[in-house]
Amino acid sequence: MARRWSSLVGGIALVATLSGRAVGQPQTMLDLNTATREQLVAFKGIGAAYADKVIAGRPYKMRSELVARKIMPATEYLKIKKMLTPTSNDAAEAALNNMPGPAGPPKDAEGRLNINSASAEDLAALPSIGEGYADKIVKGRPYSSFSDMVKRNIIPAAALNRARARLFIQ
Repeated sequence: MARRWSSLVGGIALVATLSGRAVGQPQTMLDLNTATREQLVAFKGIGAAYADKVIAGRPYKMRSELVARKIMPATEYLKIKKMLTPTSNDAAEAALNNMPGPAGPPKDAEGRLNINSASAEDLAALPSIGEGYADKIVKGRPYSSFSDMVKRNIIPAAALNRARARLFIQ
């Protein structure tokens, strides 16, 4: 009988190891903007010290802000990032309130492209942007500034600076 229990426990440990999850790790996503202190402390990888910093830094638009704002070190963040989300009604509402007005026409009188309304094809035609960055630019809209695109890792600063004379934001 003891041998069966030992085999059963060993089997459970093996399944937990193969699934990539430690026993006791939460199975659900943790919302950085709405989780209580108790939920943050109980979440494997956060603890009391980080929980207080997470709460003090609210609201979050992106989970990577935990590292960017030095709330937690990158090594710890990388272990748990897939289980974190910054979404909440408050964060979504705040994001909507910070959105710029209507995107405007795709080109201005000088022939420059509006980064918020130009087509992916027009953006891709610019040598320093190409198809890869053009798709990322379109998916990441709207932008309030060129630096916003670099901060959000949409396009490298060097590539943006080469194309900037042919672009504008409205």
